[in-house]
Amino acid sequence: MLRTRLFKFFGFLALIFGLLYAFIGVQVIRKQVIQRAENQVRSDLNAAWSVLNGEMNTIETVLKLIVDNSGFREQCSDGQFDDGELRRHLEGIRTRFNLDFLSILTPNGRVVLRSAPPYKVGDYFPADALIQKALKGQGVAGVTLFDPQTLDREYGDLSRRAFLEFEETPFARGSRKNNESRGMVLMSAVPVVYNNNVVAAVYGGVMMNRNKKIVDKIHETIYRNEKYKGTSTGSVTIFLNDCRITTTVRKDNGNRALGTRVSKEVAESVLDNGEPWLGRAFVVKDWYLTAYDPIYTVNNRIVGMLYVGILEQPFVDIVRMMIGRYALLSFAGLLVTLIAAYFLAARVAKPIHALAEASHTMREGQHPGRVEFKKCSTETRTLIDAFNNMADKLVERERKLKEANTSLVAVNKSYMETLGFISHELKTPLGSIMNYTFMLGEDKFGELNEKQKRAVKNIDLNTKRITEMVRHYLNLSRIENNELNPVLADVRINDEIVGSLIELMKLAAEEKSVTIQNNIPDECTVHADYNMTHEVFENLISNAIKYGNKDGCVTIDSQISDAVIEFRVRNTGDGIPEEYRNTIFDKFVRVNGMGMKKKGTGLGLFITQHIVKSHGGTISVNSEEGKWTEFVFTLPASKERLKRHEQRTLENC
Repeated sequence: MLRTRLFKFFGFLALIFGLLYAFIGVQVIRKQVIQRAENQVRSDLNAAWSVLNGEMNTIETVLKLIVDNSGFREQCSDGQFDDGELRRHLEGIRTRFNLDFLSILTPNGRVVLRSAPPYKVGDYFPADALIQKALKGQGVAGVTLFDPQTLDREYGDLSRRAFLEFEETPFARGSRKNNESRGMVLMSAVPVVYNNNVVAAVYGGVMMNRNKKIVDKIHETIYRNEKYKGTSTGSVTIFLNDCRITTTVRKDNGNRALGTRVSKEVAESVLDNGEPWLGRAFVVKDWYLTAYDPIYTVNNRIVGMLYVGILEQPFVDIVRMMIGRYALLSFAGLLVTLIAAYFLAARVAKPIHALAEASHTMREGQHPGRVEFKKCSTETRTLIDAFNNMADKLVERERKLKEANTSLVAVNKSYMETLGFISHELKTPLGSIMNYTFMLGEDKFGELNEKQKRAVKNIDLNTKRITEMVRHYLNLSRIENNELNPVLADVRINDEIVGSLIELMKLAAEEKSVTIQNNIPDECTVHADYNMTHEVFENLISNAIKYGNKDGCVTIDSQISDAVIEFRVRNTGDGIPEEYRNTIFDKFVRVNGMGMKKKGTGLGLFITQHIVKSHGGTISVNSEEGKWTEFVFTLPASKERLKRHEQRTLENC
C-alpha cells in the first residue's frame, strides 16, 4: 500500500537523521565535559603553585625579619656567632615556623652557626646559586637539592627522611638507580648587610621529601578533602626527578605511594623537554585527569615536577548521565517523529488511494462518482478537483470516444524537519588566591604594623618576579620563535659559573673516573647573560663527561683577546664521526656510532649554538675519531675590556 511505503520512507529518513544527530550530540557532550575537566585541572595546578610559592615566600619573609633586627646585624658584623643565646633564639624561630634548618654563614661560605642538631659548624657550604646570590647582597627563595652529607650537617635526621627506595611502577622508564637519597628543599637565603657590606648570610628552608604537610595543605586548599564514592576527588604529588617524594596518592594498603615513579611518557615531556603535560593517566590504582609542571631551580635546572590530578570517574558518570538523558530525549523525539510520519503518510495516501480506486472504476467503463475529501493539502485538493472535472468530461464523451483511453498520473511532494539537540556549556571557577594573607589568617603576626605591610608588599613583588622569571626561562627553551633576549652583565666565569658546575658534576665525573682540568684564569670575565652563559657551559661540560671515555680527562681552556674570549671544552674519548660534524648543532640530532649513542632530546647543542650566536659569538667542533673531541666558542669580553679595546682602536686610527 502507498501508505505503508510512505511511512517506511519517512521512518527511514527519521531514523538516519536521528542517529546522526545522536552521534553528534554524544561527541559534543564528551567534548564539553572533557574541556571542563581540563580547565579545572589547569586551574588546580595554578592553585598548587600558589600554595608552593606562598611557602617559599613565607620562608624568605621569616629570614628577612631576622636580618632586619639591628642588634642581629651588629652581632654578625662583630663575628659573635658562638653566642649560645643567638643559637637558642634562631632555634626558637626555626621551631615556630616549622623550618627544617636555619643557619648562618660568613661571606666566604663558611657555616658559623646552625640552629638544628647536631649544630655542626666550620664547614663550607657547597656551591649553590641561592647562597651565591645572597652573598652578593640579593635575597632569594627557590628550590634546590641537598646531597645526604649536606642534609646530615643541617639536621641529623634529614638524610634518613630523604632516603626512598624505588618501587616497581608500571610504565616507568628504566633507571640504573634503585633509590633516591637527595633532598628537595624549599630554601631562602638573605644577606646580612652592615654599613653597606655583606657581613654574613642567613639561609633556611624546608625539605619536601616525606613532607606530607605541604601536599595535604595543597590538597585541602584545592579539593577540600572531598570524596567521590569513598575516593578522594583529587591528588597532589611533588616529584624529585621522576620519583614521588611526597604525595596524597595512596596504594591499596592505604600507605602513601612514596618511591613510585612517573610514566616514561610524562618524564620525557616534562623532565627532558621542560614541557607541561596534560592528559589522562592511571595513577597507582585509579584513572585521573592530570597536569604536570616542571620544577626549576634558581639557575633554571629542572629537578622535579609538581602534579595535580582530579578523579576521572565523576566526569565519566556525568557523561553517562548526560548521554542517557540525551538518548532518552532523542528516543522520545524519534517516536514522536515516527507517529507524525505515520499520520502524514495516511493523510497523503488516503485521497490518492481513493483517486486510484476511482480510476480503476473508470477503466472498467463505470462512472466512479465524485471523489470528495475535505481534510487534505491544497495540492491534493487541486488534484481531486481536476480528476472530478476530467471524469465528468469523460462521461459526456463516453459514447463518441469508446476507443480512447486516458490515464491519470499523480505526483506528490512532501518534506519534514526533525528534532535538534541541546548542548550544555559548563564553566568552572578559575584558580584560588593564595598569598601572604594566608599567613596573616594563621594569626602569626596579629595586627599589621608598618613593617609587616612592607613585608606583604615585598612578598607580592617577589612573587611577580618569580613568575616573570619562570616565563622567561620557558620562552628561552623555545628558540625556534627567535625570542632570545640576553640580559647583559659582567660575569666572572670561574667564580660564578664553572666553579659551581664542576662541583655539581663532581659525582658524575667520579662515576666514570673522569678528571676535570680547569685552566680558565680567575680574572676571565665576559659581558653576557648569566643564565644563558651558565647553560652553555653546563651543556658542553656535561656532554664532555657523558661522552668521554672512562678514566679520561675533560679540559676547559680560554684565550683572552681584546674584544672576545675564546673558550675550549675538550674531552678524551671516541670522538665524533666526520659525517655528523656538519649537522651536530641541528635540532633533534643524535650522534650514533663511535660509542656516542646516549639518551637525550637532541636539543642541547642546538640551544647552545643559538645562545652563543645571540651574544654575537661563534661555535664549532673539532674531533679526531678514537681520540678526542673539542668544542670552541666565543663570547664578548667584559665591558671594561671592550672599552679599552675601542679606545685603542680609535687611537690607532
